[in-house]
Amino acid sequence: MLPLPTEYISSVCEIKTLSNELVATGTIRKITEEYIEVSDKTGLMPIAAYGTEVKMNVFNSKSGFRVLAGKVYTSSLKSIRIMEVVSLLDLERRHFFRVEVNMSAYVVLLKKKNEEAEKEKTKEEPDKQKETPAAHVTIRNLSLGGTLFSSTENYESGDIISIRLKFDRNVFQFKGAVRRTGDTIHGQMLYGCEFMDVPKAAANALCAYIFQCQRQQIHKKRMEHQQL
Repeated sequence: MLPLPTEYISSVCEIKTLSNELVATGTIRKITEEYIEVSDKTGLMPIAAYGTEVKMNVFNSKSGFRVLAGKVYTSSLKSIRIMEVVSLLDLERRHFFRVEVNMSAYVVLLKKKNEEAEKEKTKEEPDKQKETPAAHVTIRNLSLGGTLFSSTENYESGDIISIRLKFDRNVFQFKGAVRRTGDTIHGQMLYGCEFMDVPKAAANALCAYIFQCQRQQIHKKRMEHQQL
């Protein structure tokens, strides 16, 4: 039995240690009963030791997330093969494909988490949502499931917002719910946001951006190691 359906071939994948340290990123090239092969067309994949226990976070825009565990079988600059692959159930999505960033974005408050406001909403047409002016925020980290951003605005846990992000000259809107508040950075409040109903085009763009960031981080670490 295959450890992963063949529909996940060409899906983006990150390989991490069990302590969540990034090992490599790439795309799935082969899925067999014996192993899964992850490759990188740049030919610059890090070399991982044989037998290293790893976790694989796999994302496919149609089929969704999969989390697998296994051991490194072979490793080269072009590809890594993972053997003894098993599925891990119901891991937190907020750990998937997360990268630290420092990018500007804009947030529009769509709906406050307020019981009285909710009651009034039932008298309006379902599709009508009152928007407030866009507020400038700074994105601190990104994942496929959500983001952490800082702002001078006051948001509450449960607020529904729209975040406007720009990837390679293209702008995408991400609807989300504020899930936690409290911490601060540089005098601004930090807010965690969980994305909701992300359109396919936006999900693919976000995934490509995160994938690119992780490649750059791996390359930077490799260069720093060579200079030691």
